[in-house]
Amino acid sequence: MFNHWALRVVALATLLAGSNVFAADKPHAVFVVGTPHYNPAATMPHLAKQLEGFGFRTTVVKTDYNPEKNTKGIPGLEVLKDADVAIFFLRFLTLPEDQLKHITDYVESGKPVVGFRTSSHAFMYPKTHKLAKWNDGFGKDVLGSKYFIHLQSTTQVSAAKGAEKHEVLSGVDVSK
Repeated sequence: MFNHWALRVVALATLLAGSNVFAADKPHAVFVVGTPHYNPAATMPHLAKQLEGFGFRTTVVKTDYNPEKNTKGIPGLEVLKDADVAIFFLRFLTLPEDQLKHITDYVESGKPVVGFRTSSHAFMYPKTHKLAKWNDGFGKDVLGSKYFIHLQSTTQVSAAKGAEKHEVLSGVDVSK
């Protein structure tokens, strides 16, 4: 179902983190699905299953409703405390503060983060809300790029220092 690029991205993020995540029996990959756009609730469990074949333990946190339009947010985010790598597929969420704290605690831990498609615009708090900094902050500060509206020019992306020759980037021009 997936090409191997998605698996390579998750594996590379885990390896480049410099942590000793493989010292445990199985590293724990936690997938957090927070949008119905592009149907990640159907696809992320398949990616998780493929990672299990590479020796990962996986957890997929998702809802049976659209969390973009539900004040319950995404229950179950406390599992991030046990994660070795977090894979996010989020879009325009206004999570309750205690739920967002699980995400920010994970991010601040310095462990690897992977963001799929819409995660550059993961949150949408009102401009006057104390958590509004995450509206652009998650994409810009955590994933390395703020949200660009479709068809808008984007900034250049480059490989992290030392990662330029990693096999996951074979065939990718990172010279720009």
